[in-house]
Amino acid sequence: MSIQTEREEMRKQIEALLPTRTGWIVLCKIAKGEFEPLSFGVGEEPNPEMLAKRGRATLFEKIEDAKHYINITYSIASAEGHAWVQKCDFVIVPCYQDNLPGCEGNE
Repeated sequence: MSIQTEREEMRKQIEALLPTRTGWIVLCKIAKGEFEPLSFGVGEEPNPEMLAKRGRATLFEKIEDAKHYINITYSIASAEGHAWVQKCDFVIVPCYQDNLPGCEGNE
């Protein structure tokens, strides 16, 4: 095996261990500098059609979808007088899955 072929094989093995982006979540940076995840409502939760602080995050496949629903959330919350949306800095964060052997889901 040539050195070039060995290097290419090593590169492929290393890349296989790197984290893989699985999607995007939206966080709300609140006044204290802390971040809270935002999610759509389920069941009897209020305003299920908008993102809100619910103790969990909705995972978006595309960043464009996350941006779209931030705009919808801002519009609904502003129209209904939800004060938190005026104080919130929305942050879109990528989520990754570890590909290392032994990590949950990689067995």
